[in-house]
Amino acid sequence: MTPQQTQIDYEKLFTGALSHYNTIKKDSTTKLNILIAGKTGNGKSTLINAIFGENLAKTGTGSPITQAITAHTSASLPDLTIYDTKGLELGDPSTIEAVKGFLQENHAKDPQEQIHIVWFCIAEPSRRLEPAEKDLFDFIKSQNFPIIATITKASQDKDENGKSFKEFVQKELKLGETHIERTRALEIEDDDGNLQKPKGLNELLDKSYKLMGEAQANALARFQAHDKEQRHKANLAYAKTIINRYAVSSSLSGAAPIPFSNIGILTGLQVYMILHINSIFGIDMKKENAAQLVATLASVVSAAFGVRFLAQIAGNLLKFIPGPGSIAGGVINATIAVGSTKVIGNAYLAYLDKNFDHLTSIITDLTPDMFKSYVNSAKAEYDKEEK
Repeated sequence: MTPQQTQIDYEKLFTGALSHYNTIKKDSTTKLNILIAGKTGNGKSTLINAIFGENLAKTGTGSPITQAITAHTSASLPDLTIYDTKGLELGDPSTIEAVKGFLQENHAKDPQEQIHIVWFCIAEPSRRLEPAEKDLFDFIKSQNFPIIATITKASQDKDENGKSFKEFVQKELKLGETHIERTRALEIEDDDGNLQKPKGLNELLDKSYKLMGEAQANALARFQAHDKEQRHKANLAYAKTIINRYAVSSSLSGAAPIPFSNIGILTGLQVYMILHINSIFGIDMKKENAAQLVATLASVVSAAFGVRFLAQIAGNLLKFIPGPGSIAGGVINATIAVGSTKVIGNAYLAYLDKNFDHLTSIITDLTPDMFKSYVNSAKAEYDKEEK
């Protein structure tokens, strides 16, 4: 029986690979929890929409946590939760105490479930800072939550007497420049017909990155939709760490010996790696798209092409034995597993990188010849790194 005729238990192969995929995805998932505090009408929802590109309050799920806190999540950003304060404008002491109680309990939670940044919204047109707002802000600071006083609806900092509202807020809340930012989430037209573009959003993000831990800062960079270049860079960096984790897992996995058959070196684990990369970039993988993608990759990494490819990576460590045409020992050398996984992952990532502005058609546009050129380039880069 030739290698191409070897019988492979694909159900077992992909079941084992799925287990590794679930483990890697669970271990590598970073949640981001943002508390957006302030009175109703202060522009909280508009700010969130401008940063994340969707209306979480309408398209997401709102779950009451307390009478003063609602958690908003979205299917498209499952690892992001926005906690929104309610009822602060009423000045009810019980509302303030409910928010304080929520924050005190939050400290005891797993780090992934804790609040990672607080955007405390104060509307510039109001020119006011209520005692209840100051009380809550001071409490949040005292609990050591990263916090930024976010002056929303910013259009005129100084009033008719030349007094700066930003300076007033800084003085009242005892803030340095790192913890305050004037923002305007929407483009507005003034009385003279001049358009004032959104402002302060990049600055708010930059300050947030610096105040949070590295993992959450990277998550914010990936989830936000305002700065596409920053999101692109963050997605690439995160995907590279994921590829390395799959490479390590491929060398250790007893569930995924790399079979020589009609899918060549494309193991179940590598298929799941590609799907994982797609989820990082927010690519919608419908069933028919997934089937088309696997067929495209498999046609490139075919048995004939794979033999040469693997032999080059592993220095001819790949050996065949007589009889059923299986691979020696039933498992490909760890060097081959790691190398082939890295090359396939980096080749696909390079394709996404080059076509970042056209992700909606990324699957249907990928042809075997196109992907083969990316694999060859990734193989050349791998050779350089290994020398």
